Amino acid sequence: MRAASGTGIVSCVVLESDDLDEIDWEFTGSAKNEVQTNYFGKGNDTNWDRGANFYIADTQADTHNYTIDWNPETVRWYIDGRAVRTLRYENAVGGSNYPQTPMRLKLGIWAGEVIGPGLGSTNGFAW
Repeated sequence: MRAASGTGIVSCVVLESDDLDEIDWEFTGSAKNEVQTNYFGKGNDTNWDRGANFYIADTQADTHNYTIDWNPETVRWYIDGRAVRTLRYENAVGGSNYPQTPMRLKLGIWAGEVIGPGLGSTNGFAW
């Protein structure tokens, strides 16, 4: 996969269940040397302390393999065959925040929130 470039642009690979269990890879267009990982159990987003960021050679110009290996005890995130993160069931609030239901794959790209003064009008995007 190669991530999209551009300030405010987010590319993602998401596994998500009907119960809102979730395991993510996310890439921001303004940080081409960084990949973000995240997870949620049952849609619990009361805090955002589960994310972790990793350095990687250019996510936009180079193609990389991103892998998620899930089992009932651990989730592992791999970049190009190298494990960069491991989550254990017991470390996810005793398992209550551990993703554990069947998930579907979602691929996405969107214009993320831009914080700052508005331009005074909404013109949309020139696709």
